[in-house]
Amino acid sequence: MKKLGGTTVGHPSYNSRMDNPVNHTLVCDNTDRTLTYWSSLDSLSPETKSAIGRASIIIVPDDGFRDHSGPVFPVGTVEFFRLLRERSPRGAAVEIAVNESEYKEVALHSELVRLAGVIVEYVLAPVVAGLIVEYLKTRLGSRFSKSEVEASMTVDQSDGVNHKAWQITYRGPAPTFESVVGGAIASLPRPEPKEAVGGEIVRQDPPK
Repeated sequence: MKKLGGTTVGHPSYNSRMDNPVNHTLVCDNTDRTLTYWSSLDSLSPETKSAIGRASIIIVPDDGFRDHSGPVFPVGTVEFFRLLRERSPRGAAVEIAVNESEYKEVALHSELVRLAGVIVEYVLAPVVAGLIVEYLKTRLGSRFSKSEVEASMTVDQSDGVNHKAWQITYRGPAPTFESVVGGAIASLPRPEPKEAVGGEIVRQDPPK
């Protein structure tokens, strides 16, 4: 188990939770809900599966709300989705893991700002953490510095053979989101380097 400035990061099969002196809670644990998991859901249409399969960033739903058993998203998810699409690096496709006809938002009457969960490729995680803060600043305006936020980011470290991911869930002041979640991302175990392809040296002298 690793500790970083008041946050606790769990290793595989260890779910750690710690309320720290700066009033935020961070939970980091491994999960099998990778990018591949979301692109292969039976509930999705072939068109939606295909789009999600090409995505590097996916906004994911909650599993039901009260009497509704289907996927639901917090209010503001459409605006969040648009910002991610507009500001993400070139080549990083962004999608929502739901059929368009089944998209539903839930309004919770609370001062806590809840964001839809997002799953990202490992190399994009720090960028997306920054974009989440950018969205919060746009949405909250002058209330940003005093607002509490709950957000979940899953970092996919799959390599084509092994499917693995880490879910980082933050609840606390909006201004400290990026530094705390960024620290958690930096503390994750590094993906193992791919093995070199076998071969032999066939030329030793430099080309002229």
